[in-house]
Amino acid sequence: MSLLIKIHDQLELQNDIKGTIDQKMLPQFILDPTQHSPSQNQMLIQNDCDEVFIGLQLDEKIIQLSQSPLDAINVSILLSHNMAVLIEELSHLLYSHYHLERSQPISQLELEVQGEIDRFLSLYFLSRSIHQPLPVKLLHNFLFENPKFHDHIENNIVLKNRYQEAHRLAHLATKKLTPWLEKTPEKSLELGQDLFRRNGHSKFHLIETLKAA
Repeated sequence: MSLLIKIHDQLELQNDIKGTIDQKMLPQFILDPTQHSPSQNQMLIQNDCDEVFIGLQLDEKIIQLSQSPLDAINVSILLSHNMAVLIEELSHLLYSHYHLERSQPISQLELEVQGEIDRFLSLYFLSRSIHQPLPVKLLHNFLFENPKFHDHIENNIVLKNRYQEAHRLAHLATKKLTPWLEKTPEKSLELGQDLFRRNGHSKFHLIETLKAA
């Protein structure tokens, strides 16, 4: 099993959305990097009459990581920038597919929020699946302390505000989920699944009003 498939399965499992994208079809959603922007990772959406096409454009290093065998994964790989990017981009793909299938509008802000929440939960459970559990505090520090944005975000005030707000909301959500993770993991998954299924203001309202354990 490749890391790409493992992360896909973990995201479907933790969000209870099994079958959203069949794992055998997943490679068809991965697009080659372009010569114009070979190191850019992004999700592309194209509307064509009544059909919507979505795909992930990943740089070569992320693609190579996604093809790694599962037995090659260790803590240093889990706590790498490339791993975080891979999980977040797959989250974007599944979240978009899930809501577009239901004709539910989604925004860039909620895509980023969900991606950061999924990153946190996936790393938590993936580390346990390889019997190298990562402490929650370490995950919080790795994912949420001193965030750094690409230059194109730093130089665009609209983009920077969006990413900062997404970061704030995701950090708030994961801090509220953490006590449940440590006491009753099943309850944390239920709450996470509720967040995944919500879109727009409903998602943000739940994050702001969610009670910690």
